[in-house]
Amino acid sequence: MVAARKAFFVLVVMLLSPMASAVDSSQPAEEDILERASSNWHSMEPTDTFQSPLKSLDYNIHLSIGSFDPLNDEIPKSRLDDSLDFRQTGMAVVQLNHHTGDSLYDLVDEYGLFILDNLGGPSWVVRLSNPNDLAKIQQDDSVRWAGSMMPGWRVSSDVTSSTEYISSVPAVDLKSDALETLAHDLVLMGADEAWCGQHLCEVKGDINLESLARDGRIVWSEPAYELKLTNAVARAIVGIPELSNTTLGLDGSGEKITFTDTGIDQDHPDIVGRIAGVYTQFGLDPSPADSNGGHGTHVALTIAGDGSGDSSTTGIAPAATVVAYALEHDPTGVFGRLVQSMTC
Repeated sequence: MVAARKAFFVLVVMLLSPMASAVDSSQPAEEDILERASSNWHSMEPTDTFQSPLKSLDYNIHLSIGSFDPLNDEIPKSRLDDSLDFRQTGMAVVQLNHHTGDSLYDLVDEYGLFILDNLGGPSWVVRLSNPNDLAKIQQDDSVRWAGSMMPGWRVSSDVTSSTEYISSVPAVDLKSDALETLAHDLVLMGADEAWCGQHLCEVKGDINLESLARDGRIVWSEPAYELKLTNAVARAIVGIPELSNTTLGLDGSGEKITFTDTGIDQDHPDIVGRIAGVYTQFGLDPSPADSNGGHGTHVALTIAGDGSGDSSTTGIAPAATVVAYALEHDPTGVFGRLVQSMTC
């Protein structure tokens, strides 16, 4: 019986095979596919259109003493005006007709300018490669106005002969190896102390303000303030005094704390003998010295200083040990980047 069924099935397949080959299996033409696809798309027309005006340019030059349009307003007087200062410093202000990168780059390429700062919108502080180029720049079709960067514009009006601390910003075109010379010259100008990093100079003492204003290596100076340790305030905020008056013994003993900063003064009496390690492989030089601003040492003492020099500056965990990762470049004060992952 089973054999008869199998024979019947084979017979049916043989009979139907010619019919299957007669069925049209051709694919639709490409034109038909495109027509069918296009029928699924419909155009839409906006109900209303309007033109939006471009943002108007701000032709005001913004300085600490005020803002002004050099073509329509009176140029404000400063404590030290010198229209020929650009011949000594090469510093000038250039205002473009259009605030576009192409206009600025074309001007830089043509006259060899170095961009020092932006004064808002299309107004730029530049360094001239040749002082005689200022007259040519003033006649350039892309330039709305150009003139000398007055020495008095580079010093805040809040700086007086009695200002004890001054922060000065070095020009960005100043080479790293010239920073030490600048700091030395600031002392020659009358400062008691001076330190310069890549982005900031700190000046202490009665410096000659005219000499400071006329120095083309500095683009801006303003009052600064003496840094003071306030570890006692930090301890109070997190409740350390209350813990100190208990028998819990929570002073950081047996703990190791890691931090990343400029560097560390390994001989500081408040932490000497409790530095478990100092690593420099993630920074810009092999020295862990905190020779510029001292920020890393301050952080270390806030963490684990024992107050040997001043009990009011005791850190959060005065019995803990620390591991420091130093990132500052000693000659310039530039802060290095982490170039690989760190595990502690």
